[in-house]
Amino acid sequence: MRSNRNGIRSVLAGTLLALLTASPAVLRAGGKALPALSRQHRIASSPATFNTPSDWVVSVAGTNPEVVDAIGGRVAVRILRWDSELGLDALHVMCMVERLAEPMALEPSIRYEYEFVGGEQRERRILDTAFAVRYTAPVMGFVEWRQRVVTLVGKGEGFCVVAFCPLPLWKQSREARDTLKAVVASVSLP
Repeated sequence: MRSNRNGIRSVLAGTLLALLTASPAVLRAGGKALPALSRQHRIASSPATFNTPSDWVVSVAGTNPEVVDAIGGRVAVRILRWDSELGLDALHVMCMVERLAEPMALEPSIRYEYEFVGGEQRERRILDTAFAVRYTAPVMGFVEWRQRVVTLVGKGEGFCVVAFCPLPLWKQSREARDTLKAVVASVSLP
């Protein structure tokens, strides 16, 4: 069982690294080209950038310019940046508690799809986790959400990319899944 788990982790880590290095233009939804990621955005005091479709709304979350929310239709991506290299595991856990609503609006159970899949890319260490959460009241019309958290640490800074998708949409819409994956993969770090 242990070797099978390691094999699965290796495949997931390889997939993660492929997604983070792949050109979003090669991702397709049901044979159709995805919406172009035509708008580029910069992340606060870093030269890091990411791309979204033109109709997505991108804004600073709250008063912290190092936290950026990008929302398109019923999916969202939150990017958080730290100007220091925090411990990878600790930062990943901190980012796993990012939510679309206050913690009191969350049911305590979390269903993990996979967790703490690691890798390395261009002098940055990476952890990736995906899970489902349930809110006590609808958020943007849904109570069940899938979250994916990708944490990168290295070169003097830390980043978390948190992707949010309503669980029913994640299960039913390949286009929504692939668009969300493309936005996550478009994050470009110096």
